[in-house]
This record gives sequence, C-alpha cells and structure tokens, in this order.
Amino acid sequence: MFNLEAILTANGVGAVLMIILLISSRMHTRSIFLDEKIFVLMVWLTLSLCVTEAASFAIDGRMFPGSRLLNRLLNVILFTANLGFSFIWTVYVDYKVYGDRNRLRKRYVWIGLPAAITMAMSVLNLFTDVFFTISADNVYSRLPLVTLTYVVTYAYLFYGAGLAYRKKFRGRKYLFMPMMIFMAPVIIGSLCQFLFYGVSLVWVSVAISMVSLYMNIQNEDAYVDVLTGLYNRLYLTRHLRDVRPGKGQQLAGIMLDTRNFSLHTGVRTFEAAAYLRRMGAQTQAVQKLFNSSFESYAYKAQLVTDAEIYMGCAVVFSDSVPAELSVVVPQAANDLLTINGVEASFVAVDNGAQVSVSARSMGDVNVQVIMEKLGGGGHLTMAGAQLRNVSLEEAKRRLLDAISEYRESQRTEKQKNS
Repeated sequence: MFNLEAILTANGVGAVLMIILLISSRMHTRSIFLDEKIFVLMVWLTLSLCVTEAASFAIDGRMFPGSRLLNRLLNVILFTANLGFSFIWTVYVDYKVYGDRNRLRKRYVWIGLPAAITMAMSVLNLFTDVFFTISADNVYSRLPLVTLTYVVTYAYLFYGAGLAYRKKFRGRKYLFMPMMIFMAPVIIGSLCQFLFYGVSLVWVSVAISMVSLYMNIQNEDAYVDVLTGLYNRLYLTRHLRDVRPGKGQQLAGIMLDTRNFSLHTGVRTFEAAAYLRRMGAQTQAVQKLFNSSFESYAYKAQLVTDAEIYMGCAVVFSDSVPAELSVVVPQAANDLLTINGVEASFVAVDNGAQVSVSARSMGDVNVQVIMEKLGGGGHLTMAGAQLRNVSLEEAKRRLLDAISEYRESQRTEKQKNS
C-alpha cells in the first residue's frame, strides 16, 4: 500500500520547482549554448516525469477501460526516461568539463550503449514482463531484473562525478556545479524508493537537485566575464583570498594589472610593490599563483606558433583548445605582444558553442574599438568578444575586416593631422 496524498504532494512540489525554473527570465534568454540547452531539456524531463509518476500511482489498483494498458505505458515511460535522464546528465557534465562537441560525438555513441540497451528492455515491458508486471486488477509489481535499471543509472551518475573530479574542479569551487550536492538527493531518494515500495521520492529529489544546479549556474555567471567567457576579477579576488591571504594577494593583483610591471606603471606602482615586499609578501610564492600545467603551457605554445601577422597585429585562429584550458587564450595573446613589430594580438578559439576572441595591445592599437565591431568590448589594451552561432572561418573574416577598418581609420586620422 502507499500514501497517494503524500505521493501527489511530493511530485507536485517537484513539478512546481521545475515550472519556476522554466518561467525564469534566464531560462529564456540563455538557451543558446549546448550545456544550457541540455539543462533546459533536463528540467522539462523532470517536470514531465513528476507528472507521470504521480499519474502512475494515481491509477494503480483502479479499474476502468484501458487502465492496465495505461498503467503499463506510464511505467514504461518512467523506466525509459529515468535511464535517458541519467545518460543526458553525463553528457551535460562532460560538456561542462571539456566544452567539446566533437568529443561528445565520438565517445557517447559507445557510452550510451548501456542506456540504449536497458531502455530497449524497458520498452519491451509493453509486450511482456521484464522489469515489472501489471496484475489482472491493475496493480504494479517490480520484478528482480529491475535492479539492472538502478545499476545503469548509478553508473552514469558516478561516471559524471568522476569526470568532474579528474578535471580538478575542486580548485574552482566558486564556479562549477556542486556534484555531490546534486547527487546526494537523487541517490537518497532513489534508494528509498527502491528499498521501500510505495515511496515516491525519485523525481522530487531530482527537482531539488536541479534547483541547486541552477543556483550554481547563476553563481558561475558571477565569476565569468560575459565577453570572453573567462574568469573575471571577482573570481581572482576570491581565489587569491583563499589560497594566499594577506600582502601576497595584493602584490599578485598589482602584477596582474600591470602584466608584471610592463604596463600602466608609475613610481607609485613600484613604491607599493616595495612596501608589500617589506611587509612580508613573498615574490616566489606569488609567482606560483600564476604557474600553469604542462598541458596548458603546450596549448599556449601551439597558439603562439600558429600566429600570423596581419597589418601589424598577431592573429591566431584555433579549434583545438579544450574549454577547461580557455585561460591559455589571453595568456597567448599577452605573449604575442612580446614579438617585435606586433602592436596588438588577437586569439580566436572555437570551442564548439561559440568563438571566443581575446585581444591585447600595448596602447598603440585600441583593441576595445575593434572588439566592439564584433559585439564585444573592454578597454584600450585589453578586450574580448564572443561570436555565437558562427563558424571559425566566419569569425576570422569578421575579425580581419574589423582590423582593416580600424587601420584604415587610423590612416585617415593621421592624414587629417599631418
């Protein structure tokens, strides 16, 4: 027996939570990226399954024309969608980690096989008893093989958690989804429903987890620059406060703002750095904050190697930088400025969802003006843009045209002043 009122209440709460997410303005305005489209899909699935699960319990044991067929159909939908959701969750995590659509196409044809096979077995329940049976008086009962669906579901959930752990999200705790917070309600709710028939906690648990994930997405936005997709100053401040509080944090901020004392420096800049050093800031410890891994250094070196000179500017176009190493894009742009004759640098990287452009200059070229032509912005020596729904080749054409227009305006202005 089960408490139908409690089941309807629990799934009703889950449905209401998902409706709130769907009607929020952000869900309508930020659904152009693949990870956000997947998130919206998961919200819709959760909403639909809260309703479906409530309906399956509501008709269980009740007889009317077609009741047994409807009961069987609703449970087939629940089993199939549950497996599909766990697989979609894994795809979502993978894309958040790597940001690579090609990786998804190559890997998830095979990774999706267990889900596809188990989903096919679920559909067979329309014709024969595999995971459950419906009695003559329209009562649902689970069969021993139902354990397989839980094993496959948990396998995908923990695979996603493993992806996040291996990519060291622990060092980006302010930005990325709290994996264990998402998984905890789902695992607890599903285990309770597995062990105690008549308990309906799976989809309300998923709804709670989706809300926590949504809140984390908002938190991520606060620490990511909307123009470049890279971490902003707020994230740096929080990170430095955690890893190196005190005078070292302030010295690191000065080094970052002045590009190691090569830009925007005056007498007071060096006086401030000297004061912090006297007060105990350790330059070696500060420098370690800016160290990179061998992998990221290799990608940065490749970007610099691929650079071409166009109208006094170093330009790079690439589609081979993983999303989790996007920090190498502005680093490469900075390094290109050290080349003789380069007045500005532009590094454009296609991550599958958009083309991100990082622009730098030493002051002779106003990169802000150039990036504004691409829909971005910034300031004189540091700017960026994100080109959505365009190919890397199209982004290249637009950027080179913007540089040409700017150089032409420079020549025109120079002629007027001569």
